[in-house]
Amino acid sequence: MDFFSAQDEAHSRTKLLVIYFIMAVLCIIAALYALCMVFYSYGTTPENQPVQWVLWQPAVLAGVGGFVVLLVGGASLGKIAELKGGGGVVAKSVGGRKVDPGTSDPDERKLMNVIEEMAIASGTPVPEVYLLDREDGINGFAAGYTPDDAAIAVTRGCVQRLSRDELQGVIAHEFSHILNGDMRMNIKLMGVLFGILLISIIGEGIMRAGFWSNVGRRRDDKGGNAIMLFGIGMMAIGWIGVFFGRLIQSAISRQREYLADASAVQFTRNPNGIGGALMKIGGAGSVVNHHHTSETAHFFFANALKSSFGGAFATHPPLPDRIKRVMPNWDGKFGSVAAAPKREATKPPPIPSGQGKHKVNPAEWVAGVGVIGASQLAYAQQSRAQAEESLGEQIHDSSQAGALVLALLLDRNSEVRQKQLNWLEQDGGKELADAVAENFPKAQAQGIRQRIPLIEMTLPALAQISRQDYDALLKRIVKLSEADQEISFFEFAVMRLVKRHLGRKFEGAHAKTNVITSTGPLREHFSMLLSTMIWAGEPANDAEAKQIFDQAIQQAPLFHGQIQLKPVDQLSFNDLDKALDVLADARFGTKRQMLAACATAVGHDGEVTTDEAELIRAVAVTLDCPMPPLV
Repeated sequence: MDFFSAQDEAHSRTKLLVIYFIMAVLCIIAALYALCMVFYSYGTTPENQPVQWVLWQPAVLAGVGGFVVLLVGGASLGKIAELKGGGGVVAKSVGGRKVDPGTSDPDERKLMNVIEEMAIASGTPVPEVYLLDREDGINGFAAGYTPDDAAIAVTRGCVQRLSRDELQGVIAHEFSHILNGDMRMNIKLMGVLFGILLISIIGEGIMRAGFWSNVGRRRDDKGGNAIMLFGIGMMAIGWIGVFFGRLIQSAISRQREYLADASAVQFTRNPNGIGGALMKIGGAGSVVNHHHTSETAHFFFANALKSSFGGAFATHPPLPDRIKRVMPNWDGKFGSVAAAPKREATKPPPIPSGQGKHKVNPAEWVAGVGVIGASQLAYAQQSRAQAEESLGEQIHDSSQAGALVLALLLDRNSEVRQKQLNWLEQDGGKELADAVAENFPKAQAQGIRQRIPLIEMTLPALAQISRQDYDALLKRIVKLSEADQEISFFEFAVMRLVKRHLGRKFEGAHAKTNVITSTGPLREHFSMLLSTMIWAGEPANDAEAKQIFDQAIQQAPLFHGQIQLKPVDQLSFNDLDKALDVLADARFGTKRQMLAACATAVGHDGEVTTDEAELIRAVAVTLDCPMPPLV
């Protein structure tokens, strides 16, 4: 599916969620009102007289309605606010343990490698990784609002029972949810379900209170019995919430699972991977035994609940249907999948170290946003292996990763580089300056095309540093970039990547929910962005720059006649930085046009340099549009 359409469709599915939520609240109000009327009728009827049923009490209906709306609505909003901490909050809620990026455990290392490769191939930051240690079933999920705060959690059974190819199929499925905007919908759904299910939880508490109030009393004590019966009634009403919860999960989740399965095959070009994982689930099971599973069931790769009303409201399609779609010749037997014929391993060629030029079609380049190809995955595997071979665990060590990032920013000119190192020594001490200097040859050996993947691989380690160290790192990145009196495209890309991916954790910036739907607030900022892209290509003169602008703006019809090319002396990276922060809140359909115009600007002659490609990717990441590397 087209990435931009998928994002807007994810936003539109919120309307369906709201409709189901309102239906659930109205049914709960009706049922609770009926329960209150039963007790009211019994309570107002004289003893030894036939019950005088009271059916209409507007004041009681208003009170019940207000109580349910405040309780369910308040609980849902509170839960959604709690979940703004990102996918890690969801993973921890079901018993997830965060995996150390530098882990030496074989199973955990295999998991981390697969996730890192998928992240590099897709152009997304490496998400946080969690392990559900106590779960033997084969399952996992991705959660979060955006790729910046995403987390992937898998069960112990998933990493121990699946082969690397099968695990890669599961992870590719979860990355599809990250890329298609499903995570944002799922996390809102979790908040809504919490509010709906709260009635049942309260009813259970009231019932227990009534039971314990009867302890030591006469069996015919009406007060304690009434409390217990009212609690039982509340629990019964709570099942309305359970019913609607399963209905919502089923309606919103099932079709998305088929799409994610197909995407996993497209990403990996290996149907036996995800197919084999689904077959093993048929034999080993996928149940997750945690008391919060019912709230998170729609997140998981496979059905995590023991019961789903006979399958009518299952959160996932039937396993045989899913397997048949990816493996049409499946024989219907669950368990282990037959090993594919062994092929001679072909190691991809080393990633070129120098500045290169890429042949590009701007329209195809933008259409590749959110899509992983076989060439990107092969590139990512080689990129990760090459980095680990030369740098070891340094990229996963929070105490060393910062020095590596700073080493990538050291200038090739020895005089400028010495100036940078002298400043680092003054700011952070001799030990820091020596560590950065020691890393300079290693960083240079990685080559220009390996720089951005290296930054992306260090992000999980950098996410573990303190706020004070983060502020110092950001200041040093800016200072080293300005040492030669100008900021390069790569230096700007590093600043944007680090600030974007780590800022939400350290600066308390959460995913924004206010979408800018008109172009008015965006015009000046898009003019700044597009003009920067045009002058980045160093046109020969003003006339050529204007010609490129006219060609690029054709890709953004929403802005026709609304923006002008800015002179080069009116541009600055500081203003561009601020402009990107605003443009990030645009609709995804608008973002598609802006990216298409930028891609046309830098690729108007059919070629882009590695530096230009890195700049476009940094812009795309800022707009929450993960752009795979050009290979």
